[in-house]
Amino acid sequence: MFPMPSIPLPPIPGLSPEVHPTFRFIVAIDAVPFSVFTQVVLPTLTMQTEDVKEGGLNTYIHKLPGRVDVSTVKLKSGVAHIDLMLSWYMMVYYGQIAMAKRTAIITMIDSLMIPIMRWTFNDAYPIKWTGPTLDAGAATAAVEEIELAHSGFIVTPI
Repeated sequence: MFPMPSIPLPPIPGLSPEVHPTFRFIVAIDAVPFSVFTQVVLPTLTMQTEDVKEGGLNTYIHKLPGRVDVSTVKLKSGVAHIDLMLSWYMMVYYGQIAMAKRTAIITMIDSLMIPIMRWTFNDAYPIKWTGPTLDAGAATAAVEEIELAHSGFIVTPI
């Protein structure tokens, strides 16, 4: 699922790591820019543990490592005249899951539009679509959300 991590370089004294803003990103489905997305929520990784109580040891419980739970990817997009996200979800709705599987690539870019980090999700397909909230009293864009299941992902620093 993930490439083996390399041994990190020691920090350079006086140099802090560069932090990038989160508002610059590109989403491509099967290597084609798919829509204008307003928000991407990347998966949460959580290690399951098994509690083991040791007799005579009352100060703590051993937590043995288990599987890693990987959550879904959530994408929010403004509703457009041609709704690609709903059309993609409808493939799953009608049982065409194998045809709906795609490679989703999310690329974070810096202020000069140079890619700095890439997340590639394999066999991604929509499992939930949430339509926009329509409110006559609000002056905001109509935003829909799609949630993607996947069979693992690769993180690539660029």
